[in-house]
Order: sequence, then C-alpha cells, then structure tokens
Amino acid sequence: MVDNLKAALLVEELVSNSDTLTHHGVKGMKWGVRKDEYGPSQSLHRTKLEAKYLRKGMSRLEAETKAAGRIKTEKMLAGAVGVAVIGGAAYKANVEKGKYFTGVDLKKGSELKNINPFGEKINTDRRLYTTFLDKDTKKYEGMLAEAYRKNGRKISKNGFGGNQEVFRTLLTTTEDIKAPSQHEAKKLYKEFKKANPNLAMADTYKQFNIDLVGEGIQANSKFYDFMKGKGYNAILDMNDQYVSGYNTSKPLIIFNAKSSLAIKGHEKVDPILSKAASSKQQKVAAFQVIGKAVVNQQSKNALGVGAVQSILRTRQTKAINKYFKEHPNSDLSPAEVYNMLYKTRKVPK
Repeated sequence: MVDNLKAALLVEELVSNSDTLTHHGVKGMKWGVRKDEYGPSQSLHRTKLEAKYLRKGMSRLEAETKAAGRIKTEKMLAGAVGVAVIGGAAYKANVEKGKYFTGVDLKKGSELKNINPFGEKINTDRRLYTTFLDKDTKKYEGMLAEAYRKNGRKISKNGFGGNQEVFRTLLTTTEDIKAPSQHEAKKLYKEFKKANPNLAMADTYKQFNIDLVGEGIQANSKFYDFMKGKGYNAILDMNDQYVSGYNTSKPLIIFNAKSSLAIKGHEKVDPILSKAASSKQQKVAAFQVIGKAVVNQQSKNALGVGAVQSILRTRQTKAINKYFKEHPNSDLSPAEVYNMLYKTRKVPK
C-alpha cells in the first residue's frame, strides 16, 4: 500500500509537470532534437508528439522541447507505475496463494462467529457457516445482514425465523477444528467421487462446495463423513472466498456445529453500521466483477490490437523515411513531414 501511494504521488507530480518542463541552458542554444538527429533514427513516437504540438501552433523548437519533456516524463512514469503494479500483483498473488494452499487448524477453545436472523432459535445440529477472522466477520455483518433484513418477511413465511433483527452468534470450539486447504480438498473430492460412483454430485469440487448450502442432500452428508475419516471436521467455503462477492479469507463450514461448538451468546448486529458496510462491499464486489471482465476482454483483444498497431507504425515510418530518401536536402523535421503527409493522406494517422 505504501509503494502504491508513493507511485500515485509521483504520477500526479509527473503529470502536473509534464506540460511545464522547460530548458535551462546557454542563450540561443537549441535544446531538443538537433538537425543531425532528423531522419529514420528518430523514434516514430517522438515524431508524432512533435507533429501534434506543431498542429497546436507551437514553433518547431517549442514542439521539440515539449516532446522531449513528455518522453522523459513517460519514462519516469512507466518506472513508477511499473514498481507499483509489480508490487501490487506480488501482494495479490501471495494473498491468493494463502487462500488456496493454506488450510485451518484451530485449537479447542477458539472463538468463532455466525451471522444469522435466528438468535437463540439457531439450530446447531447441522453444518454451520462460521468465521474466526474479524475481517471476515465484518463482511458478513454487511451484505449478509442486510440480505437477512430485506428478506425477513419471506423468511417468516417459509418458517425459517422471520425476525428482521440480525444476530452475531458467539461460539467456542469444543474440540480442535481442522480444515484442509482448497488444494487438498480438491484432491480429496476426486477420491470421494471415485469411491461413490452412484451418488449424484457436481463434476468439480468448486461447484460441489458451493452446493453444500443445500439441506438434506445425501452426497453432502456422505462427504462430511468421508472428510471426518481423513481427520477433518470442517472445510473452507470456496463460494465466499472466490465467487459470491464477499471475498473472505478463511470462512469455515463446520460439519456439525453441535458436536464441535458451544454457544456463548448472541449480539444484535447494528443495522446502521451493517447497511453502510453492505453498500461499500457491493461497490467493491461490482468493481471486482467489472475488473475481471475488462482484463479478460483485454487479454482476448491484445494480440489483434497489437498486430494492427504494429502494422500502422510500420506504414507511418516507411512513409516518412521514403520522403527523406526522395528529398535528401529537406529542411523539414520528421514531425513537419508527418503533418504534411497526413494532410495529403499519404500516411495514416
């Protein structure tokens, strides 16, 4: 976060100063692109920048100076942003690696929480979705609590509770809690499927994990028994880690809360705070969905767009070089040639 902030401040400074870069030197000295630099050796990017500034009414010297300053800024900017992006990507990669390859091992007496609309009426003789990290609990106190409040009447009609108040049930583990990493659970699910070919279940562990929210499904209870035989009494909730938008770190599904947990009490979740948290989470979730879509689309388009741009740059460079070859004594700069050819449609923009 510190590296990203530094990069952002540097970017802001560079961008704000990029249009005011000036040359300090000997009076009469032409700073920028010298006459002996004109021609094929000059970069097309620099030529196009100078051409743009010339079209804005700048003199050749002003355009050359402006372009040189812009390129210098771009190089510094690329370095600053590159460090931030690489650092951010590395941090994100470490977080995701921890979520996928790390399991959970909680000692007896550890504290867990569950967000629900039932309070004292909560049924623990079943699998239970819980949290042991405060940052995860706060996320459920946001969107999940608001969802319970909005659906309170529907819940009541279906006989599941109906109290629009939302509770934070405090729990203590009565035994050690052990959950495999998602990586390990995926391998164990393949073993479970192979051992139970007649059971109807999802093709992938990810989908099976998501479907565990359903009640009374034979495959679910058999899977819990299978996992207990492997030494586990809980698994990580893949849906809320990666799919639902909660983006939690270590949400736990306890196979049977009654045998693994004891209730310490119930606290009401503040509706004002949960509403504010829910609004923030929904925006973050929306940005994540949009961001993934943009990245995916950019990945699909990158190769095609890059190829088109490469062809375009080649055509522009060839057109400018051809002019200088045909007019070896020309006093025009590459930028002036570019503008002239562009006006006569002899070079693509």
